Order: sequence, then C-alpha cells, then structure tokens
Amino acid sequence: MRPSNQLNNWFNHIKQNNTGALITMMNKLILIAAVSNDGSIGNDNGLLFKIRDDMRNFRETTIGNHVIMGRKTWESLGRIPLPKRFNHIVTNNSNLQACKTVSVANLNKTLANIKIMGTYSDLNVYVIGGGEIYNQTIDLADELIITHVDSNKTGDVKFPTIDMNKWIEEVGCRKYIQQDQWNECSATIKHYIKLRK
Repeated sequence: MRPSNQLNNWFNHIKQNNTGALITMMNKLILIAAVSNDGSIGNDNGLLFKIRDDMRNFRETTIGNHVIMGRKTWESLGRIPLPKRFNHIVTNNSNLQACKTVSVANLNKTLANIKIMGTYSDLNVYVIGGGEIYNQTIDLADELIITHVDSNKTGDVKFPTIDMNKWIEEVGCRKYIQQDQWNECSATIKHYIKLRK
C-alpha cells in the first residue's frame, strides 16, 4: 500500500472511530492557500503576491488554532512561530531545530500529537503549505479556503488540482479583494466543502 493510502486509512479510522477520546481528535482539517491562475502558490521559497487583505483573512481565520507547515514554509517564515497559534512543522528530518513552542514530526506523528492535546485537540487544524504538504493532505481535508488570485504569475510550487467531483463551493462565503495600493492583484476567496459519499 502506498504511504499516502496508509495515512488516509489511518486518519479516516480516527475520525470515524466512535470512542469518545478519538472522535474529538480535532474539529476540521482545512487547507488554506493563495493560488494564481496556473495554480502556483510560491517561488524560490517565498510568496508570489503581496495582498494585504488576504493576509488579514489568513490571520483572522487561523488565529487560535493549529497550523501545520512543511520545513520550507517554516524557513520562509524566518523560523519564527506564527503568534497565537499552535505551530507544527512536518518533516522527516529529526535533526531540525525549532523553538520549544513548535512541534516537529512527520505528518502521522503530528496528527497524533494534536489528538492528545487535551482541550486543544478540538481546534481546527489549518495546513498552510507548502506544496508537498498540500499534496499529502488534500484527500484528508474537510474543507479548503482558496484565494484565487487574478494573476498570471507562475512559480515553482503548485497547489494540487481541486477535483470538483469531490468538492463543492459553499454558497454565500465568497469574499472579494480589489486591486489597490495595498493589494497588488484582485482576488476572490472561496470556501470549498468536501462532498461526502
């Protein structure tokens, strides 16, 4: 069995298990990203866009919750934890050094760690990048929050294709960002919900 399939089976088992301790593992697993017209999300380990209103939405959405990121995203943040959030770095590099406020583990271990965090285990878990982590978690996610940026900028990291046979946009949740001196591009923030079989 491929590792991604093993992870998917393990995660679904925990979410569907009807024992009290496990069913409250977390509220929702949500991917959040800003994506250009060709699906690019970053280049040279940095963001493609400077859109103040999207960054405000990101902060307001994720604050008080868990954020999961890959090593490169952690490094792009200057190895500084996002404030007022539980920061988790997903990596197989056991030698990665991080401050005491940040957990470091592979994806399986990270999700397991969140499960046993007591009263903090029922917070939402936001995956914030990069591309490899998005690819590993999109099939596990409950929701997507995608900022569709009206830009033809291209980068070396892409967001996985959103299969609209598996996802539906939530009605009434769109937010629009107009291009101005603080937002280099116009954009539309859309909220997708996974279709349940």
